[in-house]
Amino acid sequence: MRLLVVDDDSVFREELGSLLEMEGHSVARAASAAQALDVLGDQPVDVVLTDLKMPRMGGLALLGQIVGAHPEVLVVVVTGYATIDTAVEAMHLGAFDYLPKPCRIEKVREVLHRAEQERQFRARPESSGAPGPLLRRWVAREGRRVLRVRSGAPTGSPAVTELDAEEATPVQIQGQVDRLLATPGPVAVLIEQGERLFDGHPREGIERFVSDLVGRMRPRGPLVILFDPTRMTEADARFLRNSLGEPDTDRVLASLCHPIRRAVLRRVAKGPVNFGRLMEATGIEDSPKLAFHVGKLVDEGFIAHVEETYRITPRGRSAVGWLGEMDAVAPQGGSGNAALPHG
Repeated sequence: MRLLVVDDDSVFREELGSLLEMEGHSVARAASAAQALDVLGDQPVDVVLTDLKMPRMGGLALLGQIVGAHPEVLVVVVTGYATIDTAVEAMHLGAFDYLPKPCRIEKVREVLHRAEQERQFRARPESSGAPGPLLRRWVAREGRRVLRVRSGAPTGSPAVTELDAEEATPVQIQGQVDRLLATPGPVAVLIEQGERLFDGHPREGIERFVSDLVGRMRPRGPLVILFDPTRMTEADARFLRNSLGEPDTDRVLASLCHPIRRAVLRRVAKGPVNFGRLMEATGIEDSPKLAFHVGKLVDEGFIAHVEETYRITPRGRSAVGWLGEMDAVAPQGGSGNAALPHG
């Protein structure tokens, strides 16, 4: 990854920077918050590791600047054990994680591994690809009848109606959706190469088509439209993302980006569990850090704290299902552009 180490202590800055370079990362260094902002303005950075206590502009002030101007950059604050409360405050202000001084290499690796997981999770909705696992789940496990718009040879499954993505028009797709919705039982619609919808058709007409499709499918089953954002205008890609997401989608995505929260949510989904068991399940030995993420899940309504145990809520159960939808597609390079699970 592309890292930036910020610390006014030259010895610590160079030692940590050299250690990270030995781990295979590209590392820039800054002796102050002002220098760090200059680096961020000049070159791409994935993760900033910054000391909290620095003259003139401290780590918290730098964090605020980065969150406002470079929201895609993850910030890890580095702090002494005596200021862990300040580090937790930094996470409330938008820091991704914190590292206590002295920095043990295994802890640095853990934090950077989680940072890479978060970056990959954030990137999932932007890609498109083969949705085979998702289709198999719909048909084999959930017994859905599926309309699939795709290129290539048909699958031959009696539960799947297929249209050629290169030839199908919105009117033809709409007609097949009518037939699908007229059948009893659970259904689903999968449209691949969604960027083709905009080829040769007025933007307003496609907006009406997609909006109508979303509204009609919402009570009956999932709708997924895969698309390659590099093959369409930014406005068209933004329209598809906004149309396919429930009103809550962006908030859910932001809440579950952090791998610690996803690990906690998935463990709680298996059954009630106390805080000690959560520490074992997640491998997080730092109780203030874990308590912060568990508290976020409680505040967002994904889990509930009942009689010293944490339990999954309906909102949390729905979110776990949504993560399953993403996992079914993403390992093949697939898109997470889908409405949240229904029911």
